[in-house]
Amino acid sequence: MGKSTDEHVANPDGTCPHVVVKENTEGGACLTGHDASLDPSTCAYRWQALTESKRNRTALYDKTPTAGARQKPAPMGLLATSAYLSNRGNLYPGQYGAVIRLPEPGDWHLDGPTRDDMEDAAGRPIRRGQNFSKHTWPYWHNSHHLIPKGLFNETIAEIEDADCQALIRLALLRAGYNINHHINVILLPQDLEVARVLGLPRHLILEDGSWMVEGSPKFDHLGYNWNVQDRLEPIINRYAKACDAELRKNCDTSKFKLSREELEELSNTCFRSVTEFGTTNPGEPISDMPKIPAF
Repeated sequence: MGKSTDEHVANPDGTCPHVVVKENTEGGACLTGHDASLDPSTCAYRWQALTESKRNRTALYDKTPTAGARQKPAPMGLLATSAYLSNRGNLYPGQYGAVIRLPEPGDWHLDGPTRDDMEDAAGRPIRRGQNFSKHTWPYWHNSHHLIPKGLFNETIAEIEDADCQALIRLALLRAGYNINHHINVILLPQDLEVARVLGLPRHLILEDGSWMVEGSPKFDHLGYNWNVQDRLEPIINRYAKACDAELRKNCDTSKFKLSREELEELSNTCFRSVTEFGTTNPGEPISDMPKIPAF
């Protein structure tokens, strides 16, 4: 049936139900975040997030915020970033800076910048309309999987029976489940201060701390994963029960499908929880979110 640890397992006849559709957000089937490009396709999660943000999420990003009550000191007209020194003493990200200028109208918009003299935090020019084409334009950000792709595949891999694991993956791909669809991806700032003034949570803990996860690595949202896991495990367990019954009943499982609706509803619930947390706790890491409600 294919290797149980392979996110893109093969059907019994050797075909792969993984589907990539170019120039479209719909019609794909994918269980792993293998395409971090902005090339338009169903698997390209950064492109999916940016495309959906421009269509339906402009209220989250198209703002011209003021400094407000700073949590990190910075000169007038600037915000401190969350860039940090690497073990070699270099600033990370390399093409960034320790401070970023507060935006003029259009500077941070999804289709911005709208002026010709816009510069990034490192003093490099950003051409008109090129925001979010690099991970530091107009500010340091990331495309976050609301159901984290690693957690999703690890949860399936914890099922003891390898045939059951493989059938879950196959049955979800046959049902057209795409973990990289925009329903499951959101753009989040990395900088505490940028997230704060935008009214969003920040993606990672970095060096700005977390009250939920003590001693967590910089590049982590462990608390968020635990939170989602509480909602994801019952779904995967129901899938495992259905697949186990199918394997016991039929020798030929080549047409068996699972419903993707529960996973997509979990993504919707996570999106609401993340954005609501940003409203009430702007700038805080998603690891510090309260319990995700049942749906």
